[in-house]
Amino acid sequence: MACSAVRFGPIIGDQAFACSSDETMLAHDVDVEIGTCHPPAMAEGASDAAELQPTGHPGDDVVLSEVRGDGVALLTLHRPARLNAWTLAMEDRYFDLLLAADADDAVRAIVVTGAGRGFSPGVDLGGPGSSNHDDPRLYGSISRRPTTLPLTVRKPLIAAINGPVAGVSLVQTLQCDLRFAATGVKMAFAFPRRGLVAEYGVSWLLPRLIGTSRALDLLLSGRVVTSEEALALGLINRIVPAEQLVDEAIAYAADLAANCSPASMAVIKQQIYADWENDLETARVRVAGLMSASLDGPDFREGVASFLEKRRPAFAPLGKGSNSSLEPDQDGQSGVIVNSGSPAGRRSRTAALPKTSSCSNDE
Repeated sequence: MACSAVRFGPIIGDQAFACSSDETMLAHDVDVEIGTCHPPAMAEGASDAAELQPTGHPGDDVVLSEVRGDGVALLTLHRPARLNAWTLAMEDRYFDLLLAADADDAVRAIVVTGAGRGFSPGVDLGGPGSSNHDDPRLYGSISRRPTTLPLTVRKPLIAAINGPVAGVSLVQTLQCDLRFAATGVKMAFAFPRRGLVAEYGVSWLLPRLIGTSRALDLLLSGRVVTSEEALALGLINRIVPAEQLVDEAIAYAADLAANCSPASMAVIKQQIYADWENDLETARVRVAGLMSASLDGPDFREGVASFLEKRRPAFAPLGKGSNSSLEPDQDGQSGVIVNSGSPAGRRSRTAALPKTSSCSNDE
């Protein structure tokens, strides 16, 4: 590989900030010298699918999972020595665990966080101390599952952003339903500062979350924002002291698990994301049918009864006797959820997500 040495903040990967030794780092107080490596040329006539294969080990514990007794699954990105920098093995493991939690009756909400001092500063480009040798062109490749897979999870997904986050990792948090961040956390979409485009579907997601002008500010400048500015922009939902962050995210998720209908939450998620692409009249007509079905369902009766009896509701898990006529199905006919074991992975929500993830493969 042809490599050139350049001053970067270590382990920042696709969002590394070129700096001098006295500049403030996204993730570290001291900068080190690492190599930026260009992907090898493909053999003439070789296809992406045949040539690009991940070198990581999906069985490694690069993401940990804990299914708690309160109905919450806690997923932890677990490469703390590299600030949990993103790899293909991490992506595979994270997506597998999301799908497992979505299918698990014991799980009603999901929290994702990072181990140690960082959430994840983007793709691990290698360098001293790194065992990652992934071909950069694989990130976002159409030969892999779409990077938008988290948007197909039916259950509430909450990001607890405990430390620096950037690049693909920051885009992954945008695909969570809510984002809690620790005080002072730094975030960046530094794509243009690396000569890249707005990758991983962020050009579709970010304007819908914070508006076009604010999205253009962050994507054109690639500047660093703190969690305080991110809250003002609407990029995150709340700021929590670092030592309380995960506990508060879990408490929020546990409240959803204990008091909210899994079917209702799944349909509400579907309504929000699908209606991004619908007009008001379409949404109004569609919800009339959904309301009729919900009023006839067991979850409505249980919700009213538990309120009158001043007790917690006992809603059934998804697909286990709750409002089955409301629930997003598993074959995509509702335009919400599709399960697939194929390399392409789950298809996106119809009328809510692009059919494929539009990403640059030359990172």
